[in-house]
Amino acid sequence: MTKKRSKTAKSLSKLLFTTVIFTTIFVLGYFFYQQRNFLITKDNQLSTLIIYIKTDKENTKLYKISVEYPVFDKAPQNLNSLIESTVASKVSEFKKQATKNWKERKKAPLPNGKSPEYPEDPFTLNINWSPQQLNNNYISFILKINSFTGGANETQDLISFNHDLKNNKEVKLEDLFPNNPDYLKNISKTAEDNLTQQLESRWDRGASYKNAKNILEKGTAPNEENFKHFTLDDNNVYFYFPKSQVAPSSFGEQKITISRNIDLKSNNPTDPRNFLKHQYQQNR
Repeated sequence: MTKKRSKTAKSLSKLLFTTVIFTTIFVLGYFFYQQRNFLITKDNQLSTLIIYIKTDKENTKLYKISVEYPVFDKAPQNLNSLIESTVASKVSEFKKQATKNWKERKKAPLPNGKSPEYPEDPFTLNINWSPQQLNNNYISFILKINSFTGGANETQDLISFNHDLKNNKEVKLEDLFPNNPDYLKNISKTAEDNLTQQLESRWDRGASYKNAKNILEKGTAPNEENFKHFTLDDNNVYFYFPKSQVAPSSFGEQKITISRNIDLKSNNPTDPRNFLKHQYQQNR
């Protein structure tokens, strides 16, 4: 009897010990996931930036919301406030639009004369982010907002954050090319050529070909609005185009990469193949 009790006590002790170990691992794992360290090598120097990942989920009969975005330790408060207020605004806009659209939809009853209290499939909002450069000097990432509040297709919005931490200021596209008044024309030409190579093989050569070409030309025209979604690192500038901007919506989001380290083939700084490196060489 004593031996059985002893074995039972030992088994319970092992079980308790194992449970404590797994619980500790889980808690630590979750902590380190929420507080990620991004190690970026620049000029052979290792820098660490602590990032807190904020998440939120809200599920109702009307909508489902899933949100993930970063805030940065020791970053200027105005940057973190901007990120959080941007996300909060997008969530608020979605809720208002979903409620409004469903109220309008309920005014048109189904063929059986009934109006369902809630949609069969809830409306959706998904916000996530993709980092490009995160270190003690620069923060550069893209926020992606995908939502569905009725209609034929999901809608997409993109918001880029590019911040110079040392000078506490936003990095604007014009800041990258202070000596090139034609930088938008150069970007426009490069983007149109690049996207044509990516998309042309998928275009229908029938009547819709001209329409697709017109969408691309309009979406890459040389204006700030067309190229406001960008991120950067030491080697490249990345331009993002939400669906429907440069191609039919079925093609989805598009992205191009322009190298900052291409070999110059001429001394012409406005050559669309070369202007990026020329400008960055001047500004580094």
